[in-house]
Amino acid sequence: MASSADAATTLFVVSELAHNRMLAWPGGGAANMEVPARLVSARNAIHMLPPAVVREVDDVLNLSSREQDDPPPWWSTLETDLSRAHTHGFVEDVRTQFFAEDPEMMASLTAVTSVLAISDQVVSPSTLGHAGGFTSGLALVRPAGHHSTPDRRAPLCVINSVMVAALREAHSKGKVVGVLDVDVHFATGSQKIALRWNEQQEAGEGRVIVADVYGAMGPPARFVEKVQLYYAEVQRQGLDAASLRAEMDAEFASAKPHEREVIDMICDSHLLFPYGVEELNDDALLEATTHSVEHFVKHGVETIFISLGLDAAAGDREGAQVHPEGFKKMAQVLRKSGLKLIFALEGGYHVGDLDGGDIKSSGEGVEELDVNRFLGTGNFGRCLHAVASILAE
Repeated sequence: MASSADAATTLFVVSELAHNRMLAWPGGGAANMEVPARLVSARNAIHMLPPAVVREVDDVLNLSSREQDDPPPWWSTLETDLSRAHTHGFVEDVRTQFFAEDPEMMASLTAVTSVLAISDQVVSPSTLGHAGGFTSGLALVRPAGHHSTPDRRAPLCVINSVMVAALREAHSKGKVVGVLDVDVHFATGSQKIALRWNEQQEAGEGRVIVADVYGAMGPPARFVEKVQLYYAEVQRQGLDAASLRAEMDAEFASAKPHEREVIDMICDSHLLFPYGVEELNDDALLEATTHSVEHFVKHGVETIFISLGLDAAAGDREGAQVHPEGFKKMAQVLRKSGLKLIFALEGGYHVGDLDGGDIKSSGEGVEELDVNRFLGTGNFGRCLHAVASILAE
């Protein structure tokens, strides 16, 4: 642990060592979006917070032991955690690439072990003597993961870190866990992982509910709204789960495979918030977050994992219109919920010009900082700082 924490508020973050490991991956991807500058801007947003509130968490990775025939002691536990969200073949591929020192896989495993380590601290704050205070986690990690399905990685995504952590929490506690995805893109991978997991669980026990706020790459709004309206109508009839599902199947008997996935999600208590890209603004994010929190509370959720996609920020590639104030209000609603919160960075690419480097090595005091130099001229760093500042209050 790197710094002392305030008795009232503690924000757990990635360790300096893990940050540097993820920073070492050069990135790239479509249009060279996934660049290390994202993580530099994100880390600087943390350094701008009161130091007494921030507490770094070490992950379990030990890069000095990567022999494939002699896996390190932490691998067995991690493999079990990965296998809840991903298939055996996927996990074997992770293992092979990691022990072959593939830079992207090394970054992705650092991401998932960091999310898991931060989650450990947030869900069990009493072990650190912070009972009674506000405790949350902000895992600033790369690469993202929410598009990766049980058996397949996706562009700009590798391991689905949020779902690995959410499923571990659901499994260990036997309670419903919430996942709120606010990335501008639909979380196809997280949705499919949750559906696959929930099929194996007893009703109401150890399940994961995904609330998905999106403006691109997802099911069309018209069909989603049609299914949601009919589902609400049938629910009011007081049918049991099997009868309700039979009614939905009969109503949408001619649904195509991709439409049937939407029906599966809604029948599984997931929430979908489709917006036109320009309609995904501050008010829309606030409304969706408020509705999601109410839904989670109704289902007995105590812990929410937030896939923090800052590509919904105004100025980013897709054209969504969420500003720093919008992300700030989202964080306020989540904090006021009283639920345990673990945020993990997903998308977000509007860093802009960033020429200040790392704040800690600059020697400048926070009050002297040129925000543009250290967060970037885009909205990425500002939106992230808006969220972090609420968690650090």
